[in-house]
Amino acid sequence: KEQSGFVSLLKCTGDNVWMNGVPANKNPNDIKGRRFAPDNDMAINVEKIYIENDLALMGGIFKVIPVTAPDLRLDLIQGGYENGIPVTRYENGRGTCLWQDYDGVNQNWMFWPNKSDGLGCFTFCIANMVGPGLDRGLDNRGHTSPTMERGHAEIWRNPESTNLTNSWWVHHEPSITNETDHRCWFITSDADGQRLDTWGATEDSADCVAVSSPACPGVWARQVNAQWMIEEAVCHGEVGLSSDEAKPGDSLKILGWHNKFKDETRYIRPSGWVLGTKNENVLPVYPIFRLYMSDRAEEITEDNAVIMASCRVGSWANGNQQSEAYSHRHIGWPHGGQPIFSLEMRLQDSNYSGSIHYAAQRWYGGAWDEGADGSKVCAGGAHDTEAMGRVKVWLTGDIADRYDLVVRTKLLNGSCAWSDPVYVYNSKDRPLTLETAPACGLEPDGSSNTKISGMNVHLIRKPTGARVVREFSTDESLTLTDDLGSGYLYVAAMLGLRLPSRSTDRIWTDRYRGTVVSKPCRIESACVEYYADGIDGAHLVYRDSDVHPGDAYAPVDAALEAAGKRPCNLDAHFGEDAASGFTGWFKDTALVNPAVSLEIPEKGSLKLYGRNRCTLRIEYAEGSIEPDDGAVFRKEPSDRAEVVEGALGLIDFTGRIEKHRLDKIDLPAIGDDGVAHAAFYRGESVTLAGSADVFTKREDGTWRRLVFKGYMPDKAGGGSPLSTIKMERDTTVYAMWAYAESDGVASAKR
Repeated sequence: KEQSGFVSLLKCTGDNVWMNGVPANKNPNDIKGRRFAPDNDMAINVEKIYIENDLALMGGIFKVIPVTAPDLRLDLIQGGYENGIPVTRYENGRGTCLWQDYDGVNQNWMFWPNKSDGLGCFTFCIANMVGPGLDRGLDNRGHTSPTMERGHAEIWRNPESTNLTNSWWVHHEPSITNETDHRCWFITSDADGQRLDTWGATEDSADCVAVSSPACPGVWARQVNAQWMIEEAVCHGEVGLSSDEAKPGDSLKILGWHNKFKDETRYIRPSGWVLGTKNENVLPVYPIFRLYMSDRAEEITEDNAVIMASCRVGSWANGNQQSEAYSHRHIGWPHGGQPIFSLEMRLQDSNYSGSIHYAAQRWYGGAWDEGADGSKVCAGGAHDTEAMGRVKVWLTGDIADRYDLVVRTKLLNGSCAWSDPVYVYNSKDRPLTLETAPACGLEPDGSSNTKISGMNVHLIRKPTGARVVREFSTDESLTLTDDLGSGYLYVAAMLGLRLPSRSTDRIWTDRYRGTVVSKPCRIESACVEYYADGIDGAHLVYRDSDVHPGDAYAPVDAALEAAGKRPCNLDAHFGEDAASGFTGWFKDTALVNPAVSLEIPEKGSLKLYGRNRCTLRIEYAEGSIEPDDGAVFRKEPSDRAEVVEGALGLIDFTGRIEKHRLDKIDLPAIGDDGVAHAAFYRGESVTLAGSADVFTKREDGTWRRLVFKGYMPDKAGGGSPLSTIKMERDTTVYAMWAYAESDGVASAKR
């Protein structure tokens, strides 16, 4: 293989064999002057088969997975500790290995544009994601001859790497042959044409990953150890808030990174060899958090939406439209002096319907050119007239309620800097338009300094229709304020990157793909709270958040339904499966001021109170002695003793002086007492007083003593008599009177 990116159809190793003017045991760079075979040497000209770097991978972050061992990952070896604290290592010469997937950031690799490939394009630097500056690239260290059987891959800081050892093609089998399905990748060194190779490893191995497998057509399929899968690394896992409910003034923690869930298997991933390491704050990968408020509680479902994008880049590739690539990886190429134009974008793989809209303003200003769903903008001519300056991107339809966007552009000349992120807040019901969507880039002024050479657009997952209340930051805590209002609070997490500079040509993304969204936390600000049978949080039965400060308000039926306990009634409806005894709503805990002429406060909650009322009834137990007409009962067994009026009768509560007190609050009289029934507030304790013994004279002149046995819990008179009861519902107790079994006066005559 020459440096210009092709492989030979014939492998020759003899010293007297020349291929395309180069001895088989030499590199093209070693030959000075003479480029033909001498007499008696064999001269062979071979057909070139070009390796085509998969340029769609540029800017992406990936896991590199052996086809022969799909549970393993290309891994930068770690294991260093200082005083028991892990320390991430990324020094020159650090080895690689194959290891099971443990969501290690050191198992992630960014493919960024490296050196010219001799074909008008570039090779990749395969940079490990734990190296500061993202410049610690996979390196075919010391293996620069195609005649070597086996080398090994280390990492080496890209600017310090020599020759072409840090330069790689990542490609499928060339299209000229069909030995594989063209889905697996080969990772070929620009230094010698050898490939990254598992060397037969199929389980965890600390051995440095090999570089071997010479590039020979006819053995693509047999080079199984050199076949790899490339899987995009995405931000996943879990993020959360430290409480499910909160109110203004409360402080919450964001869980999933430094603040742990109780279940420590729940966290934001990948995080291995970043989270908790001694040098975490200098490593490229770190979490960023955004806060949303929504009117609804929901669990975010999985969706795999991506934006596909393409453009033309100056005169590169004969001015042809580039192949589509994911917009979060790159739009454009790192070619100096080459602006982008002819932009097209479309949505793919989402469960939600909708459209992507985009518009661009040319570098000299003027009207915006707007397109959507794959149509081209700024595509009416060559780059000298169509080069783009500012851009806008936004979503409409159902997908606009599920995703926001972040857009960045890269200037062509001048500072060559990437713009600050421009966040685009989409909405289905309040759709953005060309006039209202935010612009990214400098205002065109007709100079090359406002042309752009590239773009980067990420989708940001969000709860349905939610609004942003705090933009992305590294802050892992928050204090709730009144201006949040009522509703549901969510936190969304992404994994951001510490970039080497704003003007970097290497790094075309500022974050991983993917957003993790928490479960909702209920926030109450302006709302109406209904309390039944108590005054504290345990008795909050309904909360109405569909309110706005200053509005007039009337209690809602749903609150009454939530408050009523069954059966709790006054006497007229005793025992019915109803809650007719509920007091209705009051502004105060003492139930004095009815809830009329209500207005929602500017801050905080409007609290309303009510209580259920129950009826206590008294009946005779089965077998109890009941008073006969004409019977006279006295306090003593003597005709001269005082008569007891109403003896053995059921209590008449009419006119009772009511005293009700609950939660240290005196409550109003109910006014529904009568013969054998009395009304109480639910939760009151009632003491059941006994009655004194009475005597009655029989026809034979003897006296009998009648004893009150008590109030029994059931009509049959069984069980122990009740002394107190707590009123939780309509209740009946049963009075039991009986003759004394032996009282010394059963046959007495006086």
